[in-house]
This record gives sequence, C-alpha cells and structure tokens, in this order.
Amino acid sequence: MGYSYVYMGDASLPQKAVEAWLAESTEVELDWPESWEMEGTTDVAEVLEFLREDDFSEAGWETGTIRVRTLADKSGDAWLTYRSDLAIAFRVLAKHGGQGTLTIVGFEDGPEEGIRVESHSDGSSSCVELSEDEVMTLRSSAAYQEVVAIADKAFGGSLEELEGSDD
Repeated sequence: MGYSYVYMGDASLPQKAVEAWLAESTEVELDWPESWEMEGTTDVAEVLEFLREDDFSEAGWETGTIRVRTLADKSGDAWLTYRSDLAIAFRVLAKHGGQGTLTIVGFEDGPEEGIRVESHSDGSSSCVELSEDEVMTLRSSAAYQEVVAIADKAFGGSLEELEGSDD
C-alpha cells in the first residue's frame, strides 16, 4: 500500500430527509480550494455503500446520524473514485437541513495536508485547506485513532507491528 489518507466524517440530518439526501447526485459544481478541486460522478448512496463494504472503512447513516471512518490508499477506489463524491455528499447535506464535518488528512505515511468540509443546517457549506499543524493535531484525535483501529483489524494486527516486521 502506498501512502494513504484518512476520512473522518460526522454529521446529522433530519430522519425525514435521509432518503432524499441518499438520492442526491454528486455531479454538482461547488467551490473548492484550488489544489483539491473535486468532481462528482455518482450519487450519495453509492458512495456510502462502497465505503460500508470496504475493509478499511466504516460508514453508517440510517438513523440520520452520519459517521464515516476510512483509511484510503492513494491507489485505491476510496481515494481515486470516491474522494470527491464523499466531499460533495457532505456539502449537499446542507441542502437537506443537515450539518456536519468531513475531514480528510494524509495518514502517517502520507503528506501533511488535508481539507475540512463543513455543512450547516442553514443551507451553507464550505471547504478549506488545513495547515500542517492542524493535520498533525488531527492525527492525535479520537476519530483518527478509530481509523487506525479499523486498519489494524483489516490487517489482522497492529499497523505498528506490521511496519516493524520489515526489519
């Protein structure tokens, strides 16, 4: 596996709006930081179903509480195909009265870069680039450690043990 990215998303949405949000197309034009320009290709439901089935991911949304924890290899579909769609899915939450945050940061072996996508129940949303300091702080967060635990489980041991076995 090459370097990777971590997706950490938490949001809420009125239960009555979940079905409409899942059907929402991710093929919408939104403003993005120049280095993270995003283009959607599908709908919200397909993105979340893909992440739910991925061994390095957990995704849930049925109750109107959206939670995503993913370790995305830079050469895998979670990064190459669905990164943009997931970011757009979090931004269009605002259209349905939802609110929340998706943060994407380089994993320990990856770049010290990231973005934060925010949606607000007033219909507004934004996306900002994170500083290296913000990325380093996020790498010690509980949500980040949850992603490490998902990866440990998928690898059948701790990542630290696996990294040490190359010696």
